[in-house]
Amino acid sequence: MKFIIFYEVLDSDEMIKRFQNVKKLNEIAKEDGIPSGKVLSPPYAFLGLKNGFQLMEADDAEALALLAGYYYGTANFKFKPFIETEKVLEIQKTTTKALKS
Repeated sequence: MKFIIFYEVLDSDEMIKRFQNVKKLNEIAKEDGIPSGKVLSPPYAFLGLKNGFQLMEADDAEALALLAGYYYGTANFKFKPFIETEKVLEIQKTTTKALKS
């Protein structure tokens, strides 16, 4: 499943340090058998650099928990799943059909 991750920076100095070492987190997670997900975009920052977003793909909620836990205390996160519009239209067609039957 694909997610857009919105973040609000609480401690920018510490967050930058952790961001620079996030590859190490993924290596350790892999060794420990914890899925780390797949990054689909670089992190983007809104003007002011205190808020931003990134796109990620994860099959398991553990990958999201891993990321949020790693940055705990440096940023607040909101994870929002998203899908392609074509899939939404297919789902809408199916639910409409189900409601009519």
